[in-house]
Amino acid sequence: MIGLDAPDLTARQRELVEAFVTAWEASSHAPFDLGDSPLEHPNWPAGVGLPDREEVRALFHQGLLEHDASVAPAWRVFPSPKARELAGVATEAALRDPDRRLGLILEATVTAFEADPSQPLQFHPLDQVDLVRHPHWPLQPEVVRAHDLHQLEDLGLLATTAAGKRGLTFWPTIQGRAAVKDAPGYLERVARETEDEREKTRLRRWAGHLRAGDVAVGTVAGSASGALIRALMGL
Repeated sequence: MIGLDAPDLTARQRELVEAFVTAWEASSHAPFDLGDSPLEHPNWPAGVGLPDREEVRALFHQGLLEHDASVAPAWRVFPSPKARELAGVATEAALRDPDRRLGLILEATVTAFEADPSQPLQFHPLDQVDLVRHPHWPLQPEVVRAHDLHQLEDLGLLATTAAGKRGLTFWPTIQGRAAVKDAPGYLERVARETEDEREKTRLRRWAGHLRAGDVAVGTVAGSASGALIRALMGL
């Protein structure tokens, strides 16, 4: 519950922030649309009055809501990282580490793609934030940056194509899906295809650590996919 760490908010604003975050998390990150009719959302908490435009505008200006202008003139908003933190839902800490971040993004891409491959994964840079759109995207939609996708593409784990002025459509390659399902096996395959003997030995060493569930590797990289990224980057 939002308390004294939000002294600039009224009781009503605290109630609304908690409602936005609760509904957002319960719906796997379905946004909130507000047009000519009142705001509607399938997971809005019972007993909390729906906000009007002025209340939504005030939360936006306080940095508690993000705005997706793609459906203008309707308003589409969702809780910001600041709002989620106030409500006790902090951004995944692993996303702050470069290798763990790329590993989690790769895993999320494979998860969404395999849940519904008929729906494209869309990356949309907006004025304030960048968004990933897919009905089964498991991470917060604003955590991905274009350079994340390009790094994974350079490693052969994702493919991308331009969508709109600055947007991208992206999906996991066969290699990316194989890497998420069996990181040690993928590294061993890369090692077999590598002519440099020192590099071959290094990759096989990483594969052995992962296959054995090496605690030290897990501590450094955070997950099998994070360790995979670190190994592929030559570390």
